[in-house]
Amino acid sequence: MPFTGGLVGAAAYDLVRHFEKLRPRRTNDTPLAAYVAPASLLVFDHLTRRVALLHAGSEDERLALRSEVIRALRGAVPAARARNGFERPRSSLDEPGYVEAVRHGQENIAAGDVYQLVLSVRFAGGCDIDPFEVYRALRLINPSPYMYFLRLGPCSIVGSSPEALVRLSQRRAELRPIAGTRSRGANFETDNRLEAE
Repeated sequence: MPFTGGLVGAAAYDLVRHFEKLRPRRTNDTPLAAYVAPASLLVFDHLTRRVALLHAGSEDERLALRSEVIRALRGAVPAARARNGFERPRSSLDEPGYVEAVRHGQENIAAGDVYQLVLSVRFAGGCDIDPFEVYRALRLINPSPYMYFLRLGPCSIVGSSPEALVRLSQRRAELRPIAGTRSRGANFETDNRLEAE
């Protein structure tokens, strides 16, 4: 199994402000970090259509949980509750603000403060759709090898990523940086050629 337990959760983008000297900025009430250490996990492999039940307790407990999961999977799908709609999404940046962010990003790159930058616009709005239904829809329209659904108290996090940033297997760590990053060359000349490309 590629994942056999440990912490499961998410870190918000603004958590970086605790590690880097950046001006404080919080635009919403999303927790900076939320992690759990579950005693039991259902790990879905959508490629092979298999499910693994991992449990930190006894084998008797795991078998009882397995029976419970099988009963739930064989049971009826709960009826979807009525949905009344959603708010019109609000953008975190208008076009002049985005152009200014690009200009500021270019200055940071030129100053050597960053080597890669991904600018994005956050859209926010309320809805009465169950977060797990959002995950299911996302799985259909944008399947990816790294999808996640976390229900952490009042906060639910749904996501789909095409790549993993870091992977640790045994004692070997693999860095898989975001798209656009180039590997270093074997020497100065190769580095210069890659930079020019």
